[in-house]
Amino acid sequence: MSGGVCKIYGAGEGPHANSILFTIYLTPPVEKLEEIALSKPTYAVNHFGTRRKELAVNGIFVNDMYHSANNISQPWWIVDLTEMRTIHQVQIFTRQDCCQERLHDVEIRIGQELASNGDLTSYTLMSTYKGPYDISQGHVICSHLKGVTGRFLGIKKISNDTDHLQLVEVRIYAVKKI
Repeated sequence: MSGGVCKIYGAGEGPHANSILFTIYLTPPVEKLEEIALSKPTYAVNHFGTRRKELAVNGIFVNDMYHSANNISQPWWIVDLTEMRTIHQVQIFTRQDCCQERLHDVEIRIGQELASNGDLTSYTLMSTYKGPYDISQGHVICSHLKGVTGRFLGIKKISNDTDHLQLVEVRIYAVKKI
């Protein structure tokens, strides 16, 4: 399988404790990866209240988050990595205080040009997460064996319901530059 896979890891318990593993894929060793999304420019469908798009890459892991507005079908969020990178792993931290089940039917796609209208179909599919998420699962880690190269990473709900997209933090990992 050339596509990606998402795994669920217990919060703060490491990759082997309390995990549900759907498929095993090896990515570059963690010491060879660097997080590249912190404080990068972001784009998204409308937000709810003060829960703006940039909050998903601000390094704060409390319920300070991007939260899509009400009654939006297929909400989306994009980060501009500002340069082409090969992405091997994406970690999604979602809301823990309530409504965790809203994280479901999500695609992670990577592209070379900004899709400012939220149509990510021209982006390469990196991974999918069916869900629904449950707080006991920790956080979602999506990996891709060979990595996917692009400048923009988008997360989009592909179901037709109007559940919000809530991203407390999104961490994106690429091989360290030498």
